[in-house]
Amino acid sequence: MTEATTPPTQNQQHPLLTLVFSGVMAAFCAAVAFHATGIAPSRFEPIGPGPVPLTLAILISVMSGIVFVQTLRYMVVNGLSMPLKRPDSSRVFILGLMLSYAAVLQLDFIRYDVVTAAFLLIGSIGLGGISPKQLAIAAVLSAALGYFLQLVFTRFLVVDLPGVF
Repeated sequence: MTEATTPPTQNQQHPLLTLVFSGVMAAFCAAVAFHATGIAPSRFEPIGPGPVPLTLAILISVMSGIVFVQTLRYMVVNGLSMPLKRPDSSRVFILGLMLSYAAVLQLDFIRYDVVTAAFLLIGSIGLGGISPKQLAIAAVLSAALGYFLQLVFTRFLVVDLPGVF
């Protein structure tokens, strides 16, 4: 196989899905980068919190653009001969959980560490098929990670998180 006929990713279900997802991701990250330039500097840090989301958004946008171009090139050379497959239920679960997580964070009435701990615990239960003994361990680890992430963001990176009181 030549480089032109090799799919851009090894475990790709359908190039059209990859094309749409990478295009949406590149556009979304470009919008995040645009909004990150307007984040005001904090009183503690002269640079402010803007460079972190700006840098990440630019990097993800560039990488998504590369995947978009590679997939488009693959589709032009090989066409759309693969039928669409039914999405895996675990992927649908994770997508729904991530969208719910982002929506709850936007409501700004529940603390970040609580929402993050719940997100991690529900994800662990949904994907792992956890036993009752493992549930207690997963709950403790989820709570600890949620608190640790909030601590890192608020104390070290000086970022205002949703619902932090």
